[in-house]
Amino acid sequence: MLQELPIIQQEQAPLIQTVGRLEEGMRRLEHRLDAIHLEVRGIRTDISRDEKNRIERRAQHDNTVLEPFYGFNGQLVPGFPRTLGDTKTLNGIQLNALLFFLDLPLSGSVAVRKARFLNYVGLVYLG
Repeated sequence: MLQELPIIQQEQAPLIQTVGRLEEGMRRLEHRLDAIHLEVRGIRTDISRDEKNRIERRAQHDNTVLEPFYGFNGQLVPGFPRTLGDTKTLNGIQLNALLFFLDLPLSGSVAVRKARFLNYVGLVYLG
């Protein structure tokens, strides 16, 4: 019986190698699934933010309260104007902060930057 042990071990070697390759393949698949899971979670966050921001912001009077706007991190944009009147009084520093938070270009005059911001957030002035 002891004499047959090396033969059995020799016959099992390819099987052990195959099992090792299968285990390695499973580990690679698990890593890929983890990466896919993270990507899907990011897509869900983007969709949620996009859905919240899809609201067209229509305003007719300076005291019209605007719907809040959400940034890429899913949080409310800090310093977002509360009313149409507030958008009209945005200065260059306030615009730069908003544009920077929204990852939009900071170039151009105050009027150009304001138009870029208002267009991006979907504000439609009906007055």
